[in-house]
Amino acid sequence: MSGRFVLVVIAAILIMTFFNEIKKKEEKRFEECVSRGIKYYKDIGSYPRLAAPPNEGRSAADVAIERCGITTTAF
Repeated sequence: MSGRFVLVVIAAILIMTFFNEIKKKEEKRFEECVSRGIKYYKDIGSYPRLAAPPNEGRSAADVAIERCGITTTAF
């Protein structure tokens, strides 16, 4: 094996590890956002179904997931 090949393999492994860690952090932020959203809807008495338009009748969890999918700072 050439030294260049070994360096490429090591670099690929490091890059994959780096992106895996970023993905884990993003998933954690998403899950935390959804939890905050559900708590918010419970606190305002609109859980498990939302009572006000435009989401009247929709699942509070579904709306939290949708909004957190757009931005993890939704709640």
